[in-house]
Amino acid sequence: MSLLDLFVDMDITLDRVVNDGAGNLADATVDELRAKVRAQRSEIIELCATVGVLINLLREAGVVDGHVLKYRVEAALAEQGEAAEAVL
Repeated sequence: MSLLDLFVDMDITLDRVVNDGAGNLADATVDELRAKVRAQRSEIIELCATVGVLINLLREAGVVDGHVLKYRVEAALAEQGEAAEAVL
């Protein structure tokens, strides 16, 4: 085996090690992101249930008009969406 062949083999081996490591890192990152999305999904479900219960309590107590609340929430969401688009 010549010196040139040895260097070529080392380059190929090094490329394989680097590429395999990058693939493993990408897999680990994807798995971490999936776990975070699952956790956020659970939190969103809990928040939706909590907000729904609070809205019903306020309506039943006569503190809030459901229609007015709906329009105000829609306006706030639209405003936040516009602000988010302006940042991007």
